Amino acid sequence: MTLTPGSVGFYLREIVNHAGAAVGRLPALFLMDRGGALLPDPCPPGGPLKVRRALISDIHGNLEALEVVLDDIKAQGVTEVFCLGDIIGYGPNPRECIDRVREHCKMSLLGNHDQGAMYDPDGFNVGAERAIFWTREQLESSADREGNERRWEFLGELPGPTAGGRSCSSTGRPGTR
Repeated sequence: MTLTPGSVGFYLREIVNHAGAAVGRLPALFLMDRGGALLPDPCPPGGPLKVRRALISDIHGNLEALEVVLDDIKAQGVTEVFCLGDIIGYGPNPRECIDRVREHCKMSLLGNHDQGAMYDPDGFNVGAERAIFWTREQLESSADREGNERRWEFLGELPGPTAGGRSCSSTGRPGTR
């Protein structure tokens, strides 16, 4: 990755569970001034800002990683959490991840894997398509019929990627799955 003065970018920070085992990687934000120096966190815990926001995405049914991230968000004093989508797909805990996002996120967007589980996963590669069908089975097979209905309703009500003004919020890249 090339860092240029005035840039804003992301790097992957390894996240570990409470036992110290690596459970995934978390995109973390960095900011640089025009001279090329890294800037301190613009929203330090306990700082003057009253609202601290966090963006999460690409959970893909990984409950253990999601819980570590939510614990870190809480420890940082974040007051609002937003999810950019892909709550489900690949990982072993789609029901639990949907429940946690419903609980903790002020707003969420529909990711392409969320949409693929609800409809046909057009354009997905073979592995991703298999994961989507497995995820769909998990969301339909639980004995918790009421919970399943709530989860499907939640996914069905999520807005898709949005663009407005000078910002765009989505997950994934155009033309990929």
